[in-house]
Amino acid sequence: MRAALASLLYQSPDLLLLDEPTNHLDIPSVHWLEQFLQDFDGAMIIVSHDREFLNRQTHRTISFGPEGMRSYGGNYDFFVKASEEERKTLEANARKQEQKIKEAEKFIERFRAKASKARQAQSKIKLLKKMELVKGHRREKTTRFSFPDVPRSGGVVVSIKGMAKGFNEESLYKDLNLTVLRRERIAIIGPNGCGKTTLLRMVAGEIEPDEGKISLGHAVSMGYFAQHHSDMLDLQKTVIQEVYKVVPDESIGFVRGVCGAFLFSGQDVDKPIGVLSGGEKARVSLAKLLVKPGNLMVMDEPTNHLDISSSEALISALSKYNGTLLFVSHNQSFINRLATKIWDIRGGEIVEYPGNLAEYFYHIAMTEDESANAFSQGETHEEGGGNKALVKKAPDRKKEKRQKAKKRQLIYDTLKPILTEVERLEGRIAELEVRQKELEKLLADPDIFSDGHRSVPLLSEYKALRQEQDELLLRWEQRQDKLEETRRELGVDDRS
Repeated sequence: MRAALASLLYQSPDLLLLDEPTNHLDIPSVHWLEQFLQDFDGAMIIVSHDREFLNRQTHRTISFGPEGMRSYGGNYDFFVKASEEERKTLEANARKQEQKIKEAEKFIERFRAKASKARQAQSKIKLLKKMELVKGHRREKTTRFSFPDVPRSGGVVVSIKGMAKGFNEESLYKDLNLTVLRRERIAIIGPNGCGKTTLLRMVAGEIEPDEGKISLGHAVSMGYFAQHHSDMLDLQKTVIQEVYKVVPDESIGFVRGVCGAFLFSGQDVDKPIGVLSGGEKARVSLAKLLVKPGNLMVMDEPTNHLDISSSEALISALSKYNGTLLFVSHNQSFINRLATKIWDIRGGEIVEYPGNLAEYFYHIAMTEDESANAFSQGETHEEGGGNKALVKKAPDRKKEKRQKAKKRQLIYDTLKPILTEVERLEGRIAELEVRQKELEKLLADPDIFSDGHRSVPLLSEYKALRQEQDELLLRWEQRQDKLEETRRELGVDDRS
């Protein structure tokens, strides 16, 4: 895939049409593609489910919805905000118009028969006939779900000791020793063919290591989303039958509700798995995980066949999941918003990096800069007339442009996850403050306070709310400190 992309890109086309260009690329190749596109001077039309990739590469977004095609002058984040503001404005205008129509109809009904007001009534009738109704955007159905709380596992969730694995006399891993701890969210990255999927399949128990041992910890129950998830589905069964077999003790109503959350409602639940699209099969596999998630989730490219809204819904659900997550993904937004640790596979070994993908790239870039400075300062000496003359190399404009683009992307990659988390915390704190005022108003009422059945739940909620507020404020302060520290390290001010 990378070779095919390279041959296409180096033809120097005027227009690039890229349909899910990152889908079958590993993370190093996605990073390479982004660097290449930063220097591309032509036009690009991109279809992608990777939010961060779209944000960095695009400055115009075209949306296809129930109202038809709409164009927005910004990247994907801008489109989300602008379309939501547009929807709110249309709904407000529609409500105002509806009120005006009701008032006009009431006037017509009241004064139509009165001679003195008949003319005004007729004018309002004509006005209503000519009035063009304001129509709000129809809300598209989107996947919405959350994982239930899972039982607490032991501290060590997965233990890998002395593990070795190879195929056809080619070794993938030798003497690998790793530990996955409770609540960690580990993203596995590396070039295609390095053994990412093989490692997950061994953890899931699908295949055995050649040497060593992989064991699950105390009270660990596992949910597994395979890369080729359709291979794990019974193509003869219907959607509801496939999900129901995971939880045969639950009611059909419960299973129907779960299927509905994944956009299978009405007669859709009776569709055979064999006729579903790749995205629909992915949603069935996710529904099976949702009804019985386990406290260890092993996921291999879970966003591969999902559209961007379904990918965002999955990220949102997993961010609140209270178990342990071990996953492979090429989706940078998915990794940045979920990972707490990176396992980088290199030459049969795994190097651990704390943090998410942006922090990993930052560390790699800093290491490369240090190595480059050790070898060259960009100056040479030439001899002329017996004297040594200092000759500075002519600046490479294309290289400078690449370096600037690389620095911009590095700043964006590093700051965006922190800023997103700060924004999320501020939003939640604001919600809690609104609810706190409501509770304080209720608890100030002597009638409520004297009624134990009403006051005790309110007091419990108030106490829990204050505790959550304190925790969120502490996390907000920590992220602010992290933001300031990161800005200093990157050499950018608050306006950047």
